[in-house]
Amino acid sequence: MVTNRLGDVLARTSAYESVAEGTGLLDTDTPDLTRYVFTDPRARTFFADWDDVADEQAFAPWLAPSVGNTEWFTSGLAPVAGPHFTGRLNGHVVLPRGVLRLNHPSRCELRLLRETLDLPSDSQRLVVLHPSDGRTARAVDGLRGLPPHGRLRAVQRSAEARLVECHGSRLSAPALPAVREHPRTSPPRGPGCRPPPPGSRARTCRF
Repeated sequence: MVTNRLGDVLARTSAYESVAEGTGLLDTDTPDLTRYVFTDPRARTFFADWDDVADEQAFAPWLAPSVGNTEWFTSGLAPVAGPHFTGRLNGHVVLPRGVLRLNHPSRCELRLLRETLDLPSDSQRLVVLHPSDGRTARAVDGLRGLPPHGRLRAVQRSAEARLVECHGSRLSAPALPAVREHPRTSPPRGPGCRPPPPGSRARTCRF
């Protein structure tokens, strides 16, 4: 997903929507991660380590492009977020990002690793989430409606045919046609090629 420094979710993938479905995070037309963490009661259940996530999101507005942006955002959020937000505003410490633990409404626990890429010219951040273990990977596939082990893989069935499995569906790909070799006693012929007379050397064909 792509966010700005104030927590607005500007873009997201279908996989992220599957993970956030039913949590309330994407219920509005303009979802905001920071506002969700501090104003939606469901966030305390969704984020297993809510206190750590709250510390991160309270620090994020200080990275806004200007002090004016920070003051505008915090002054509007403080009255509805209460002391859980205002009490964290002075914690100007960059927090380490550990494993993000999520309690999905489907009762599966997800453990995700986060990779971020800051885009200073746009004051935005690209966040990529990766399953930290096989159990989480299978759970995410299930949320997306994919069968177990829905990875792209090639399976060799025989020398004549191959099957490609993608997300559980199989597509048959015919084997390449066999290359037939001309007998050595029969030289290749083209429009400008005549068979050499007996006892002479083979001539070069013109195609």
